[in-house]
Amino acid sequence: MQANQSSGERQPILRLSAIVLALLAVSLQPALPASAQTQDAATESTRQYAIAAGPLGEVLNTFADQAGLLLSADANLTDGKHSDGLQGSYTPREGMNRLLTGSGLRARFVDGDTVTLEAAPTSGAVQLEPLGVVAATENPWGPADGFVARRSATATKTDTPLAETPQSVSVMTREQIEAQGADSLDKAIRYTAGAFSPGGGNSGTAGTLLHMRGFHSGGASGGGGSLYLDGRRFPINSITGAQEPFLYERIEVLKGPASVLYGQARPGGIINLVSKRPTSEPLREIGLQVGSWNRQRATVDVGGPVTEDGSVGYRITGLMQDSDTMISEIPDDRKAVSAAVDWHATDRTTLTFLASLHDSETAYNYGKPYDGSVQPNPNGRIDRDLFVGEPGFDGLDATRYTLGYRLEHAFNDTWTARHNLLWYDTETDWAFHSISNRTDDTTRRLVDRSVQHRIDEENGVTVDNHVQARWQHGRFQHTSLLGVDFRNSEFRQRVWAGTNQPLDVFNPEYGHQPTLSDDVARATSIDYSHLGIYAQNQVTFDDRWVFLLGGRWDDAELKDRQTAADGSRDRQTAGISDFTWRTGLIYLFDNGLAPYASYSESFEPVTGADASGNRFDPTTGQQYEVGIKYEPDGYNASLTVAAYELTQQDVQTADLDNPGFSVQTGEVRSRGFEVEGRAHIGNSLDLIAAYAYTDNEVTESNDDDLGNTTAAVPKHTASLWADYYVLGGPAQGLSVGGGIRHVGRTFNNDNTARVPSYTVYDAALRYRIDRLRLSVHVNNLFDKNYVEACTFACFHGDERNFTLGMNYDW
Repeated sequence: MQANQSSGERQPILRLSAIVLALLAVSLQPALPASAQTQDAATESTRQYAIAAGPLGEVLNTFADQAGLLLSADANLTDGKHSDGLQGSYTPREGMNRLLTGSGLRARFVDGDTVTLEAAPTSGAVQLEPLGVVAATENPWGPADGFVARRSATATKTDTPLAETPQSVSVMTREQIEAQGADSLDKAIRYTAGAFSPGGGNSGTAGTLLHMRGFHSGGASGGGGSLYLDGRRFPINSITGAQEPFLYERIEVLKGPASVLYGQARPGGIINLVSKRPTSEPLREIGLQVGSWNRQRATVDVGGPVTEDGSVGYRITGLMQDSDTMISEIPDDRKAVSAAVDWHATDRTTLTFLASLHDSETAYNYGKPYDGSVQPNPNGRIDRDLFVGEPGFDGLDATRYTLGYRLEHAFNDTWTARHNLLWYDTETDWAFHSISNRTDDTTRRLVDRSVQHRIDEENGVTVDNHVQARWQHGRFQHTSLLGVDFRNSEFRQRVWAGTNQPLDVFNPEYGHQPTLSDDVARATSIDYSHLGIYAQNQVTFDDRWVFLLGGRWDDAELKDRQTAADGSRDRQTAGISDFTWRTGLIYLFDNGLAPYASYSESFEPVTGADASGNRFDPTTGQQYEVGIKYEPDGYNASLTVAAYELTQQDVQTADLDNPGFSVQTGEVRSRGFEVEGRAHIGNSLDLIAAYAYTDNEVTESNDDDLGNTTAAVPKHTASLWADYYVLGGPAQGLSVGGGIRHVGRTFNNDNTARVPSYTVYDAALRYRIDRLRLSVHVNNLFDKNYVEACTFACFHGDERNFTLGMNYDW
C-alpha cells in the first residue's frame, strides 16, 4: 500500500529544499559589525510606540517628539509620501529606520538625538544593515513587526520570547495575512510547517478542518477541539462556519500537546486567534474587493482613543461578503463584526471588552467518489466543480456570537493578576446530501445519495484566572504562574434523515427533491463542565539556561444523552480526572542559537461506551521534542528546526468479541521533522520557508488498519513565500509576492485510495499610492486540477481564482 516514494514526488521536494536552504543561508548571515554594534543613545533606549498611519512628514514629526529627537529635514523630501505608522517597542534608530521603509529616504544620526533625512542610494547591492533591525520588544497580544514575531503568550500564558520557549510555535502576523490575501483559516496556515488543511473548499467556507503533526485539530461536539480565541476555549469542527482572519491581529499555532495550560485538547496542538485591539492613535480604513466567482466584499477597520488622556480606546472591525465558489451551487456569503474597548483605569489596571458576531451562508461540499477522482473510471474524470446535492435544499447557515473581557492588574513589579472570560453561542442549520464513495458496479456513473437535515446548537462560558510572579533569587530569575480555569458548555443536536435518487456524476440532472422524515431520527444532548488547576515556573539561570516545568489537574464531567427515532434513550454520565505535565530546557548562545528539548502531555474526553456499558477513558498524548531556534542578532529573522515523536493512546478500535462495539486498545504515532524560517532582508524582501516530514502510523489496533496512515496526512509538505518591496525609482510603492506549496501523497480513511502529490503556485501584486493601496491576489496560478485529500470521499482543490482589492486609510 505504501510503496517507495516516486522520483516524480521527490523532485519538487529536492528543488524546494535547495531553494529554502539557499535563501535561509542568505537571510541568516552574521550581521555587519559596523552597523550592528553602533552604541549611542539612539540605539540603547527603547520605548513603546503606537503611531497611526498618515503623511510621512507628520508621522516622522510625531515619532521624533515621542522619541526625544531633533529632526531636521527638507519638507520636499517627504511631500506626497505616506507612512503605515509604527506599532511596538523600538530604539529611536530602529523606529526611524522602520518608518522610512520604502520611502526612498534614509536617516542620518548626527549625534545621539539629532537626525537629518537624505535620499537613499538607488544603485549597488542591497545592504543588510540597520534597515532590517527588529523591534526590541513587542506585545504578544498585539501586532508584530512584519512577518517575524518575536514574542508570544500562547505557549506559556506569559509574555515570553519565542526564542526562550522550548516548543515549536508558528505565528501568522497581520502583515503576512494581508500580503498573502488569506480570507480563511486554512489559507492563513498553508505556509506553516506541520499544519495542513485537507478539506478542499470546505475549509474556507463550511468550517475548520486542520491537521497538525498528523492529528485532526477538531473534536467531538460539546467538548473537543483545539481552537482558542484570545487564549480561551472556543468550539471548532468542520461545520461551524468559516473563521474570518480579517478580525484577528495574529493566528498562532502551538504544535504538540498543550493540556498543561489549556485542559482537554488534541495531541497535535492548538490554534490561538488573537483579536484586534484598540489603537492609541486614530485608525480609519475601508476596503473593497471583487474577484472570481462573483465575489464582492467590503471591509471597515476603525479605532482610536475616546478620551483626551487616551485612557479609553476602541476598535471596530467588520466585513460583508457576497460570493459564489468553484461549485456555483455553493455560496460563500459572510457578515462579521468585532468590537473591542480598552479602559486603562490606572497605570496598573486595564480592562478590555471583546465581542463579535459572525454569520455565514454556504453549503457543504460532500466531495466526489474515489473512482473518477484518484482512481480510474472508464467514463473519465469527474469535474471538480460537480455538485452532488440538490439546489434549493443543500445549505449551511452558521451564526456565532461571542462576548468576553480581560482584566489585568499589576499589584507591583512582581505580582500580576489576570481574569479572562468568554461566553459564546453558536447555531448551525445544515441540510446536505451524502454519497457513496464509489460509483455503481454496472454503469460506473451513479452514486447513491442519502439526506440529512441537522440543527446544532452550542453555548458555553470559559473563565481563566491566574496570578503571575516575576522574581529573582540569586542568579535565578523566575516567572511563576498559578491558575484556575472553568468551562461549562451545552450542546444540542437534532437530525432528520431521508433519501433521494442516485446521481449521475458525469451528467448530473437535478430537480429530485429528497424525501425527509417528519420525526427526528436522532437527538443528542451533551453537557460538559470542567475545573482545572495549573502551575508553571519558567526559570532563567545566568541569562543562559531557561528551564520550564508545569503541571495541571483537571476534573471534568460529561453527560451524554441520545434519543433514537423509536424513542429509545441512552444516557451516560462520566466523571473524568486527569493530571498532565510538561517540562523543557533551552540554552541561549550569544550568536542567537538556542537548542532545546521538551516533553508535554495531552488528554481529551471521548463519548461512548464499550460492550459492557463502561464509559470510554480520555485519549492521552505524549510528545518528546528536540530542536534549535535561531534569531541572528541585528536581523529581523528567525529559524526553528524541530524533531519530535508524538503518540496518542487509548484510541478506539474494533472489539473483535463484540461486533459493532469498540475497545480502547488502539495507538497512533507520529514522528516528524520540521523546518520553518522567516526573514526580513534589507527592508525590501520578506521570506517564509517551511518543510515538514510526518511519519504517521497506526501502531496498535485490533482491526485491519494496523500500520495504516491517518487519512489526509501527507508525509512531505514544503512551501516558500517571497515578497519583494520596491524601495525607490518609478516603481516605488510596488510589492511583488509569490509562493509555491508542495504536498506529498496521502491516503483515504482505510488506505484503499491514494491521493497523488501536487504542487501549487500563488502570486500577489500590491501597490501603494499615498493613502490608497491596490492589490491583486491569485491562488493556484497555473490552474492545476488536483485532489487535495480523500477521507470518506475526495475533495478537489480550488481552481485558479483571483481577487482585486482597494484599501483607503485616512
